[in-house]
Amino acid sequence: MKKLVKTALCLLLCAFLSLPALAEVAAASKTLTNGAYVTSGDYTYTLLKDGSARIIDYTGDAEALTVPAELDGHLVRQIGDRAFSACFSLTSVRLPKGLTAIGEDAFQRCESLASIALPEGLTAIGDNAFFSCGLASIALPDSLTSIGEGAFDGCSDTLTLTVPRDSYAHQYAIDNGIPYTCSDANG
Repeated sequence: MKKLVKTALCLLLCAFLSLPALAEVAAASKTLTNGAYVTSGDYTYTLLKDGSARIIDYTGDAEALTVPAELDGHLVRQIGDRAFSACFSLTSVRLPKGLTAIGEDAFQRCESLASIALPEGLTAIGDNAFFSCGLASIALPDSLTSIGEGAFDGCSDTLTLTVPRDSYAHQYAIDNGIPYTCSDANG
């Protein structure tokens, strides 16, 4: 019986002593495994299969915000669903070149948000992405191929989209009855 107790205590001691090493391995894998959540400053992000980042949360209180092009060496390619939702302090946002998608409800209820700069190369804006924002105007890039349902619902009554002529965004404005001007000023 004493031998069994000694063996059990030895195993327990070995397990206890290896915990710090296991914690280090877990922490290291957190930044390397796709799908893990990583925090960098005011941003929480997850890695996509190609090694780029999707921002999934912002905890800052900036008024004028320039979203970084990289987080911890990973290119920011997507803004995830609800990532900036209800950030009441935001008045202006500049999104990075290389961004390809803005998720559902990404900026919903950012009621003070009066301006946002969308980069060329952006291909998708999710459902309700800018729902109930203070936007009165927004320029949409020619690269857009998808704009979700209600993406601009609840924005300013004077919302006007600036769109490239004969683009997906142009047709979206027409189909949804949103006032627009063409960026070439002839349309």
